[in-house]
Amino acid sequence: MKKKKKRDIQTRIRNFFDEIDWMFQLNNFEKSIMFKKADEEEDGGDKIAQVFYEADYQRVEISIWPVFSKKSLTFQRKVLLHELCHILTIPSKTAMREALEGNLVHKKEIQVINETETSKIENIIDLLLTGNLRYAKKAYANYLKD
Repeated sequence: MKKKKKRDIQTRIRNFFDEIDWMFQLNNFEKSIMFKKADEEEDGGDKIAQVFYEADYQRVEISIWPVFSKKSLTFQRKVLLHELCHILTIPSKTAMREALEGNLVHKKEIQVINETETSKIENIIDLLLTGNLRYAKKAYANYLKD
């Protein structure tokens, strides 16, 4: 029974990723799902999911911790959406990390990163509000279906 439940969650997540990937410009990316064990918990066991994104190699991996499957489908869906949103802000996080490590990050570079990230978010919101991301709305609804 436990394996079936895990497979169902994996299928649900895979379908969600495959249906919504265009919204995050991941349609040509290799996507993988990693199920973590309880003994691999980080952050005091509070971690539910985490995204790992490699733009250069067009790979994205979502790691799922055991507590994820204990949450409602609505909560799971929101967690997955949250993790995908991290992809939009990775360049600014990378620049901040570089600056914290003492590496020079130019003002112009920060401005370009900020404008690029803001434009991606703006386009997603605009397309959602104008009804041009019907497939994304459908994918979001499909996650809750059995």
